[in-house]
Amino acid sequence: MLLGILAVPNAHSSVVSLVLDVLQTFLDYIPAEAVDKHALTDAEAADRLALVNRTIQDHVSQILSHMRTCFTSDVLSLAATQQQQGQSGKPSGAVTQAMRQIHILSRVAEYATKQARDAKALLDILLPILKRPNRTVPERTKNDVLKVMLRFVPLVLNDHDNALTADEQQKLFAVYLEAVSSAFGRIRLDTARATLSQLLVLLAGISSHKQESVSCLQNAAAIIDGINSFSTERLSEPDFERRLEAYAQLNEEMWSRPDLLDAQAWVPVLYNLKYFAQDHEELSTRSNAAHGLSRYITRVSQACQTEPQALQTQLLGRGLTSIVLPAIKHAFTSKHEPVRAEFLGVLRKTVRECGHYFVQLEDLTRLDSADEEANFFYNL
Repeated sequence: MLLGILAVPNAHSSVVSLVLDVLQTFLDYIPAEAVDKHALTDAEAADRLALVNRTIQDHVSQILSHMRTCFTSDVLSLAATQQQQGQSGKPSGAVTQAMRQIHILSRVAEYATKQARDAKALLDILLPILKRPNRTVPERTKNDVLKVMLRFVPLVLNDHDNALTADEQQKLFAVYLEAVSSAFGRIRLDTARATLSQLLVLLAGISSHKQESVSCLQNAAAIIDGINSFSTERLSEPDFERRLEAYAQLNEEMWSRPDLLDAQAWVPVLYNLKYFAQDHEELSTRSNAAHGLSRYITRVSQACQTEPQALQTQLLGRGLTSIVLPAIKHAFTSKHEPVRAEFLGVLRKTVRECGHYFVQLEDLTRLDSADEEANFFYNL
């Protein structure tokens, strides 16, 4: 098959590009356009569509296998040229080729594969792309990666052929959940955040199915879907009513109940709160997100007081040190004063309620004087 060229290690980039053109032509086939362009009847155009779909469906595993080989080469080229791109600001040919392949892969993924091992191998290669800076990998390309995940993650985690052990699936679930959660803290593109929400709902559903009950992760997914919602009537306008309802549910009802939000479920919530608390334009969004961070700090403090040695307490503490504190540090570099002020309040609460439980905060407790006139945080 022509696609076998993709697996040739030393294939020239122009040849690879030509093969991708052929595959792209198949994927872009639209019967209505074919009727106008090639003077076909509706029946003939429909027959060709069926042929296109059947051809791709019959060879999807082979396509993915060849693409995996090609990706291994091009993604490594992307990593090797990242520093050079950062200096020049222009993507290299290898990077552009890799981005194109990612887009095509997101289209081929619609036809899926039944091989869990193939799906896992491709996800292993693509996941690190989500952490690339936007100057080297645009967010539209990252959204393509997320679409591939949306199709392939269920194949890996619901492996009916037993190609992966239960322990392997459990570890991969944690990897995919961390990748999705952390992406919420970086990605700004509306469509990409919507895809992230779909992925989190998917992962929560898998978790719930294995536990045979409503999981805490499902509660978190519902909250996150709400605070990322957009109006169905106006293009690209946030649905403020749904967002405020979601914040109210989190900040007034769920934050203090470990049976509704455990430490694992808090992780994607924290990344979202961290992201929205840096919104310098919308006061209600920023203040509600910062309030959510304050609620989490209180939750950590309560756990440290009542069950200091419990696993959940340790995991909650890890969320504070690995997500909240770095977010505060980063926010202090913001050029927007309202954002800095919001996070200063979060830091003050963190020091006051958790300062004696974490070595990273011990020195700062001396700055939190009971006398407001001498208190560093009130006079900064």
